[in-house]
Amino acid sequence: MAVRPSLAERRKAALRFEIAREAVRLFAAQGVTGTTGEQIARAVGISSRTLWRHFPTKESCVLPLLSAGLDFAVDQLRHWPVDMGLLDF
Repeated sequence: MAVRPSLAERRKAALRFEIAREAVRLFAAQGVTGTTGEQIARAVGISSRTLWRHFPTKESCVLPLLSAGLDFAVDQLRHWPVDMGLLDF
């Protein structure tokens, strides 16, 4: 049986996803080079120090969303019927 993550771990994961969503939004609107870590932190409502505690670079802020997307894609591929083509699946 899988152990449920602690409340602190769930909150940390939720904050990381919120940071990732805001980073993607700002990167799309302003470009990566036009966006600062401070802007990402401000959009989330946290201090820059908190942002840097969770991510070493502004670019790495998007990793939780990328990872979740890849996990979803891998899960879908695991359920791909052997006798079905990709377009049909």
